[in-house]
Amino acid sequence: MLFGGVRINPRPLGILVLAGVGQESPDPADLASVGAVCVGPVSLRPRSRGSATGPVVTPSGTLASCGAVDVGLEQFIEAVLVSLQRAPCAVVARVFATCPEELRALISGLERWERVDGLEIELGSPDGAQPGINPLLAARMVAAARRATRRPLLVELPPDGDVSAVARAAEEEGADALVAVGPFAGVAFDTAARRPALGTVIGALSGPAIRPLALRRVLSVVRSVRVPVVGAGGIESSEDAREFLLAGASAVRTDCLFTAARIARELSPPADSPARPPPVLCG
Repeated sequence: MLFGGVRINPRPLGILVLAGVGQESPDPADLASVGAVCVGPVSLRPRSRGSATGPVVTPSGTLASCGAVDVGLEQFIEAVLVSLQRAPCAVVARVFATCPEELRALISGLERWERVDGLEIELGSPDGAQPGINPLLAARMVAAARRATRRPLLVELPPDGDVSAVARAAEEEGADALVAVGPFAGVAFDTAARRPALGTVIGALSGPAIRPLALRRVLSVVRSVRVPVVGAGGIESSEDAREFLLAGASAVRTDCLFTAARIARELSPPADSPARPPPVLCG
């Protein structure tokens, strides 16, 4: 069946986001439990955003370095996409660029790779690597991506600013589905060393504390667009996932493959049931 234009496994549904280079090979059984795997993010060229220290556990969640090492397109293809050539699910490449021209070049580089079933554009970045996203810039980014490919486009919305306005701009320029929302930015300090706890200074906060914030944004986005919306943020169980579905999301996403596979199995109806489970994403 299709979700956001991506052909995914009908039982159970799902889009799964894995960490990129350096991860152990994903468990085939977990991959088979979800409908698709989204890998990245990847930029056109290698870049460093600071030293990859952390993660840091805080009272409100875990703070992790944001893309401290980005290997660039060529190594991403060799180290990540090649390993997923026979994945039992669809493969979605998550892409990051600082301007429309760079994004178009990046997507053009991925076009030669037939195994990529769809693309997810990351709008905004917790570490400030991308300038603040407003509806105009979002429209330019999505329009550039849409001109570069006919493949399905998912767009991850930033948590800050007028999220609904950015969502509408992305939809108008051809987004097939929206992810609400991207990482929340946070900072922690090592008081003994008198310095930031992360080498990147700013990190992405994850954990239950951000779930109510993400749910509020999902509710707003769902009321503003017609394309499917993927709920993301603080999802650690099937009960958490159900909250996002009640908010109007058509799918959910979590950061861990193992967790996503477990949630997908728990949300799946019995094998003899005609009902379809909701898509589960891991991001």
